[in-house]
This record gives sequence, structure tokens and C-alpha cells, in this order.
Amino acid sequence: MQEYMCNRGYQTLINVAVLSGIGDGLYNIVFVIYAGSLSFSTLAVSLASMATLVPSLLSMLTGYFADQSRHKVRAILVTRNLQFVLFLNFGFFNYFTEKYLAVFFAIIN
Repeated sequence: MQEYMCNRGYQTLINVAVLSGIGDGLYNIVFVIYAGSLSFSTLAVSLASMATLVPSLLSMLTGYFADQSRHKVRAILVTRNLQFVLFLNFGFFNYFTEKYLAVFFAIIN
């Protein structure tokens, strides 16, 4: 706890990790519930579950490539901005078009 209070960088890292974990958990819960409300709910829930599982399975491989990156901060900013654009597309397609496209963009995310 003393390290947390004294080290500003460590404090930021822990706070961001906690907020990210809360956001990921809420997204996963809401997306699975949303997938269950679709007409093809069995397939949609399966795809939603796989979409939340695949990043965990690939974390060792993606972590290796992230460690090899020379411009880590720029890579993080680019991927977070890409994720933001995917979330916007998901919301747009969910509101205006077929549900199939919304599920597609959610899985890509």
C-alpha cells in the first residue's frame, strides 16, 4: 500500500487496470445479454462468448509482440483509438441496420 501511495506511475497503472477490468466485465455481461435477445440467440451467445475468450487465449502471443514494439505508447494509442472506432461502428450499425452487422462488429472488437 505504501508503494501505491508514493509511486505516481504505479498508482496510475493500478487505477487504469481496475477501471479497465470493470469496463471489460460490464461489456462482456451486456453483450452476452444482448446476444441472447436476438432471433438467432444460440449462435449469437456462442459467438459472444468466443469473442470474450479469444483475447485471453492469445494474450501470450500478443504480449510477446507488444514487448518487441519500439514505440509502445504510440501502439497503445493507435489500438485504443481503433477500438473506439469499432465501438462507434457497433453502436451505429446496431441502431440503424440489421443485427447481423452489429454482432459482426462486436466480435471484431
